[in-house]
Amino acid sequence: MKGDVSGWIWIIGGILIGIAIMVFGLTLAANMFRTQDENAVIAQFEDLANRMSTVCNGGQGNADFKQLVIPDIGVAIYASGIYADPPLKVSDLVSAGAESSGNYVCLKFLDKDRPACKQLECPANLTYMGSPALREDLTRTLSKLTGGQPLYRFTVNIEKDKGAVYALTRGRPKTADTCTINTLAGIEIAGTCDGNPLAIFYPVAQPKLAFFGDTTYFSNGTLAASADGQSFKALLTKVHSNLGGGRVLFLSESTNNFEQARNPELAAFLASAGDARQHNSKVTLAELASYQQLWIMLPGFCAEQERKRAPAAYGCSGIAEWDDSELAEVAGFLAGGGKLFIVSDMSAQVLGRAWFDPAVANKLLALAGSKFIQLDISKGFVCKNSAFNGSSSLQGISFAVKSAARVGCPA
Repeated sequence: MKGDVSGWIWIIGGILIGIAIMVFGLTLAANMFRTQDENAVIAQFEDLANRMSTVCNGGQGNADFKQLVIPDIGVAIYASGIYADPPLKVSDLVSAGAESSGNYVCLKFLDKDRPACKQLECPANLTYMGSPALREDLTRTLSKLTGGQPLYRFTVNIEKDKGAVYALTRGRPKTADTCTINTLAGIEIAGTCDGNPLAIFYPVAQPKLAFFGDTTYFSNGTLAASADGQSFKALLTKVHSNLGGGRVLFLSESTNNFEQARNPELAAFLASAGDARQHNSKVTLAELASYQQLWIMLPGFCAEQERKRAPAAYGCSGIAEWDDSELAEVAGFLAGGGKLFIVSDMSAQVLGRAWFDPAVANKLLALAGSKFIQLDISKGFVCKNSAFNGSSSLQGISFAVKSAARVGCPA
């Protein structure tokens, strides 16, 4: 009897040892294959970064291309303004084909602590590439059927234009060598202020972006019965309608520039169309999931150095500063069909400081595919009335403004 038990012990022990050896061998093989996959991705990333650097250091129109094959191992390739991790939901941006920007080209294995980044000599615009969101797609389905690992293929067109390098998986509109606001295709100029475009919709066919260059009636109360008040209400309603309707999230950069109690028309509109808050926390894709439109007033207003030194004086206490990770969240929102309305103002020098730096506004415009930018000018300009007559979208709307943003073509 004891012999029988002893025999079974040896048999079971042998089986367990065999299983342990098999598990060890499979783990070792899996780690080896994982290392091979990682090394293949690293080699492709380094080649892409080197090609982008070569194009960047070349002249206008310098071009190249790169084909990448990325295994489904949790990886992201992107551009960033700083040496930093990608956005938290970068896989959604990969799925959406969204674009990133910055002087660093980065590679991040999502299970590793730190990315690997290479700094370029010029700003870059790079399509997010890597492992898409964890949902079934055709590539994953076919791989399961054949017993293989999903492989995602990207063809990147690399080109230098106007001092920046573009590395995109799809084409982009060419900018004209000479450009004025009147030659920009696909936009509707809705009225002027002293001959300068005041409101713009882009593109005309299916508007996804609206820009308005004055904050007067967003930051000051009006009388509902006045002609100006009626025009302001009509402006809100028509912008909302032109961008396809739906719920609106209204973000204000400064408490001094937005008090709903002083804006009865705006408060009444938002009560039925959406929500409003200060930009005291970063906007995320999770928050934007409840909205179809994002309206932002004076993005970047609190980033000016004087306001950083004395934030309370300008209503900037606790206001979140825009960074690349937050812009990536907005990019994901736009890639998913969201619409953007930017309310800006003059970029004047007042008492030796910038009243408003349009840098953040221009980054947001670029995310929405805009061909125009807000110009950084030495002083603002004043106009007594702005007339929208002649604009099919905002025809008949007219009210006084104090000053306005100048818009035009990139330098």
